Amino acid sequence: HFIMMEAAGGGDMGDYMQSSDNLALFLGMLRGVKELHDRNLVHRDLKPANVLVSSGCGEAAACTAKVADLGLACSLLESAVGAPRCFKGDVVGTPVYMSPEAWDGKNSRKNDVWAMGLMLYKMKFGHLPPRIESASLPGLTEMRIRKFDILADEDYKSLPASEWKDVLAGMLAKEKDDRWSSAEALEKVEAWGAGGFADRASGPVPELPECFGKTAA
Repeated sequence: HFIMMEAAGGGDMGDYMQSSDNLALFLGMLRGVKELHDRNLVHRDLKPANVLVSSGCGEAAACTAKVADLGLACSLLESAVGAPRCFKGDVVGTPVYMSPEAWDGKNSRKNDVWAMGLMLYKMKFGHLPPRIESASLPGLTEMRIRKFDILADEDYKSLPASEWKDVLAGMLAKEKDDRWSSAEALEKVEAWGAGGFADRASGPVPELPECFGKTAA
């Protein structure tokens, strides 16, 4: 048996966290994840290593994000086809990117939004929230994630009012019901991108038509 996969020779998003193309790639990832969510799928393991980048990104080619590694993905439908059904009690994922409710085995699209919010945090500050990133054991990571409040985070509080602050607060809301959906996050980040990604992490603002390629989920 063989698995055919599209080539993505540009590395993964972890290589672009502080590049001038990072927010364009983040937008591409959001588009891909929204496609999954529209099909009632939850990725459950979003992290920089699982978002691949097209060849030549940052050179002459367009930068396109490819959401990859759906090995832990599950379907929210009772009659799931092509993916296992999401069951309450399943505690899966990469610990530092798991949402508070994911530690309770509650699977929803909002789990993925939390993980993407942490990736955006890392793009802005160059690291994950310090107390989460410094946890050495899964149990300690869980405890610190449950206690994490973006509004009380020192790095977050140091930001002036900006799109960064709005989007981080929306995607990292502690309570799932307060957290944005992927559709809401996409709408906000697309509007941000239309304005040239003001107050970006680093580097020059990319040409939007060159960087916003169609993203495959």
